[in-house]
Amino acid sequence: MSDWQRKNWAAAQEAQDAAIAKQREREKKARERSARNAQRKIARLRKTLAENGEITDFEDEFAGSVAERLDKYGAAFADPGLGRPGDALSSAQKRVVASMNRKVKEARAAEKAKRAEAAETEEDKAAPAPSANVVRLTPRR
Repeated sequence: MSDWQRKNWAAAQEAQDAAIAKQREREKKARERSARNAQRKIARLRKTLAENGEITDFEDEFAGSVAERLDKYGAAFADPGLGRPGDALSSAQKRVVASMNRKVKEARAAEKAKRAEAAETEEDKAAPAPSANVVRLTPRR
């Protein structure tokens, strides 16, 4: 191998190593961002469920342990077979978080329906009693 070939090979290797290092840095930032997002979401869900009084012991313990592992390691699982490499949560942990999210959404929907029903009953009470002389131009809700 001539000096020219050696220099070209070395330059190509340096360029490849720089590209790999750049990619690893991007992946590291993405993992950190994913961990922060997961941590915020779990904290928000835990807080909302606790305020509504609907959090179970399992969900409370799960949220605490996952938040602790995200703080310490940047991911809540170690086995690469349990989830994708850049994810902060394993697929099973994502299912638990999704069920917590579903629970919060159902509670909000129930609360909204309750408020709408209360407003409707107040509206009915506030409306004057229909009499024979009154003609209603708009239909009642």
